[in-house]
Amino acid sequence: MSDDDVARALAGARTDRTPPPDLEHATLAALRSRGAFAGSMRSRVRSRLMQAMLVAAALAIGVWIGSMRAPRAVPAEPRFLLLVYMNPEYRPDGTGDVAREAEYRAWAEALERDGHLLIGNKVAWGGVEFRPNRPRIERASVPTPDEARGLFVILAPNEQAALAIAETCPHLKYGGRMVLRPMS
Repeated sequence: MSDDDVARALAGARTDRTPPPDLEHATLAALRSRGAFAGSMRSRVRSRLMQAMLVAAALAIGVWIGSMRAPRAVPAEPRFLLLVYMNPEYRPDGTGDVAREAEYRAWAEALERDGHLLIGNKVAWGGVEFRPNRPRIERASVPTPDEARGLFVILAPNEQAALAIAETCPHLKYGGRMVLRPMS
């Protein structure tokens, strides 16, 4: 086939030829019966169902992501900071640190079960001290009476209730010093 033959064939294809009306109706009917034509009812229902499932999945994923990033709710009840110190009057009972820590842990777990404890942690010795216009100071990793040894954040309706809770802390039994402060 020459270039002229190709040009004539393409020129002839450009003319507008409308199919006979019977042929168009027969073609559309055949496509509908096979479900290949987008206008069938079954295809539209399937499409709508798929869209609804995709929207529901996107919504569920969004809720899940939002819950992962949601900030913790701040308790409405007043909070109090209880600092525990190892002052010179603090006396060991001979049972050792393991037994004493188990006693403190049991006390804290009971407070947590009753909804009165937000945080309870032992504080390590040492650390770094910061002051304005001075170099940082490495604190010694040895016991000193001026350093807090533990802290608890207590939830209580008022200061009297917080004092009553603090007085049950095993630290007092060993002669330790504690400081209770309201948190704002």
